[in-house]
Amino acid sequence: MNKKLLSILMCLIMLVSPMLASCGNNTNPADTSETGDSVSTTEKTDRTPMTLSLWLPTDKSTTEEAVKLVENEINKLTQIKYNTAIELHAVDRDEYQAVIDKKLSDIDDVKNNTAAASESERLKELQNAINGILPGEEVETEAVSGEETAETEINEYGQSVDVYPAVADDQLDIFLVKGYDKYKEYSDTGLVEALDEQLNANAKKLKSYVYPTFLEMANINGIYGIPNNHALGEYQLLLVNKELAEQYDYNADELNTLLGCKDFIKDIGSQNIAGVTPLLGECEAANMYYFSSDGKWSVIANHIVDKDLDNVYYETFQIAPRVLFDIEEYGKTYTMMRELKEAGYVGDGKIDNGEKFAVGVIKGDGSLIDEYSDDYYVYTHAIPVADYDDIFESVFSVSTHTKDVGRSTEIITYLNTDQKIRTILQYGVEGVHWESDTTGDEDVIHLLNHDYSMDIVDTGNVFLTYPGDGIPMSYWDNLKQQNLDSAANRYAGFEYLTEDNKAYMDRVADVSADIHSRLESASADQLPATIRSISAELFENDDINSLLSGGAGEDITDTLMILFENHIK
Repeated sequence: MNKKLLSILMCLIMLVSPMLASCGNNTNPADTSETGDSVSTTEKTDRTPMTLSLWLPTDKSTTEEAVKLVENEINKLTQIKYNTAIELHAVDRDEYQAVIDKKLSDIDDVKNNTAAASESERLKELQNAINGILPGEEVETEAVSGEETAETEINEYGQSVDVYPAVADDQLDIFLVKGYDKYKEYSDTGLVEALDEQLNANAKKLKSYVYPTFLEMANINGIYGIPNNHALGEYQLLLVNKELAEQYDYNADELNTLLGCKDFIKDIGSQNIAGVTPLLGECEAANMYYFSSDGKWSVIANHIVDKDLDNVYYETFQIAPRVLFDIEEYGKTYTMMRELKEAGYVGDGKIDNGEKFAVGVIKGDGSLIDEYSDDYYVYTHAIPVADYDDIFESVFSVSTHTKDVGRSTEIITYLNTDQKIRTILQYGVEGVHWESDTTGDEDVIHLLNHDYSMDIVDTGNVFLTYPGDGIPMSYWDNLKQQNLDSAANRYAGFEYLTEDNKAYMDRVADVSADIHSRLESASADQLPATIRSISAELFENDDINSLLSGGAGEDITDTLMILFENHIK
């Protein structure tokens, strides 16, 4: 065999071997290339200059010039700290989702075209080998000067500096995911990286800055993004008038629940005090959750949360739906409301200027505590509940088309743990877009223009930067406490409606509508007997029994048990 023929055979073997290897069934995911998804990012991350893209929604007032200024200011920090540059893309929030989806689609097109070109080149080389044309015998072309990017260059001051490569057409690194549906869609279709490994490695610091509920609820068979830390849910605050409680000799410690305020409300109402509403507005038992096919009031219900439960098995049992009037607090509160309404002691729920009320329940965040604490004792009627709308409002995810997941997660960590970069990304460049004011009791900032305008929840951990123009950092104190007081909605994401039980749920909706009408038409005197009668009927209702204890295929309780047990593993 002559040398030329041997060389041709060697070329054929080298060209065909990758094809054979790709057909094998024993490929180890951990043995992928440097850009493979399964490679440990801790191992593959180096400190060569790298450029990552960051995509965010913004207001219409934001200008391209302002975005470039912010990008330059951010890069002063990230290049020194991580040898990583950021290419910042700020997109009109009305167009943001469409732009991101198109970018993902365009990247697929680029990758498909690249793969097709590579295959075409492989076939060409194979044909050349068959025809006896060795690689060394092909016509050589001159290398284009500057084809390889130098690692450094000389700047205007004669200094050698790193050169940061441009973001590739098929590269998408960090982007903001808005809403649970998109988060799940991207994770299900493999468009975002799982970050669990990062949270146990170079992004471990995030766990100290992001409230645990965010990460717990973001875990849907893996954590595919870092929710931006902000206040969760909203309170229902019970307000009790200090002046009236003292004037009529009531112990404030005994007025810390709505039911505990019943006699106080009646007493104030009987005095008929001008300009004073005994109870601000109608309200119900705290933290109720109704199981229904249409999202409306239902005779099957439970409390959303119970923060006093610490036994996992008891808590698992407690998630099971119950007949509404088996929940003692609900029945007592409903009856109390009917008595107070018939007596004329319940207002319309609106607070007019200068209006006084003896007792009221208002909804809002923790900032309301300071607003009302001078004139009212402030208690918690319903704790804040973290639902999917809260958790997935704004999530930083890393695309599977990223240049490097480890370096991308470093930037996400930086944005959620460092005040300086956090403030730049939110408010822009100091002296250009905002200025600091240290003349008062607390430091604040003042906006100079709206050339760079972002939603504070979209740019990272809200608690790390100023709440707004002229608002001090102490504003966040009650909202941080709000997160400590909050609990996750234990039913969030639980798809309890199934093909087996939907017909039963539809019939229960009809029953619920009928019972609600009967309850509303009963007088306060009739209500206890009406509730007892309804409870007996519900106990005998076949549809409800089928849903709660079998008979509707996989009953609703079993469905919830399975989902909950999977959730807490």
